[in-house]
Amino acid sequence: MIWAIPMLLEKAYDSIKHYLPKNSAESFEVLEQIQEYWNIWKPNPVNVLLLAESHVYTSQADFEVKYSKIKLETFIKNYPTKFVRLVYCFAYGEPDLLNETLADNSGTTQFWKIFCACTAKNESDLAFRRILKSETSFFPRLRNKVNILNELKRRGIWLIDASLVGIYRGIDDPEIKAKVIRASWDNYINNLITETHPKDIIVIGKGVANALSGRLQNTCTAINAKYTILPQPQGNRGSSEEQMATYREYQRICAKYV
Repeated sequence: MIWAIPMLLEKAYDSIKHYLPKNSAESFEVLEQIQEYWNIWKPNPVNVLLLAESHVYTSQADFEVKYSKIKLETFIKNYPTKFVRLVYCFAYGEPDLLNETLADNSGTTQFWKIFCACTAKNESDLAFRRILKSETSFFPRLRNKVNILNELKRRGIWLIDASLVGIYRGIDDPEIKAKVIRASWDNYINNLITETHPKDIIVIGKGVANALSGRLQNTCTAINAKYTILPQPQGNRGSSEEQMATYREYQRICAKYV
């Protein structure tokens, strides 16, 4: 079932553009594509909601880059082949899935590590090697990624963003970021979370938690959900041991839902 309601999405998009510099917003087509990817991996029920800040800003030129559909369909049929800088888009970070070269397409390995942690059987082995280019070749790695997303969906674990538009690498001003997150929440994300009614919410990054402030607490109280705030993977400047401790916390929270 596609949750996205066009009128709500358009209203949210209009409210967000109010805060952005002129002509700096992603196209509405990009937002619609993001929603399609979210909905493909939306479980029923949602047990654990992973709430990130945003996808990476996707320009219109990025969006028009062509996918190699034949390679992708080896592992998953009828999947969208519109490129966006979102972890659910398999070509983001996998340039062999594209028919042309795209600058800065390293992807977000840290979010694949979160997914690995959320599906790991125990915290002593989070099995990151499944998605690392240094450990796997292209086709086995792509198969592993599809399997991980299927396992997340089976266990009711779902990643969405607090911001509907790509503010990561798209907006530098922290105050504008916070306003965009709040506008996204008030006009769309809060409704989405209320409707899906997760049992646990993991907020990825203190910036998201600070921007939402009492809004997050009010929503969690209303739906009787617990929430935990963990550092953004790319924002954790601590030792490798501290970073691993954070990934293990994902595993412990998600292990309740097998």
